[in-house]
Amino acid sequence: MSLDGLSGPHRWSLLLPKDVPASRTARSAVHEWLRGVDQPTVDAARNIVTELVSNAVHFGRPPIRLTVEQRPAGLRIEVSDDGAGRPTHRRPGEQGGWGLEIVHKLADRHGLLPRDAGVWCELRTDQSRPS
Repeated sequence: MSLDGLSGPHRWSLLLPKDVPASRTARSAVHEWLRGVDQPTVDAARNIVTELVSNAVHFGRPPIRLTVEQRPAGLRIEVSDDGAGRPTHRRPGEQGGWGLEIVHKLADRHGLLPRDAGVWCELRTDQSRPS
């Protein structure tokens, strides 16, 4: 099913506390918001949100903001917090660095938000991918 078949809002937002369960809460919310979307897109969105919210819990300052927006070509996901630092892409290893690497592998496009300590990414649905 394409995103055009969704009923309800085209943009969802959630404020999260800086605590370990925030990742699980965000993952569950995305799962609910994306009912009816193709499973590969839902799986990618849930994994991305889990990683980005985990990073915000570990490195950021509350509140943590999650926004998912329906767009013609798919989804846009943003996770930001009130921290002053900018997310950095580290080489993955035993000490971490996997969060942005996972986003890089799963998202069609991604980058840093211009004003906040945050990351955005875009996912195309199966229906919006070129044949």
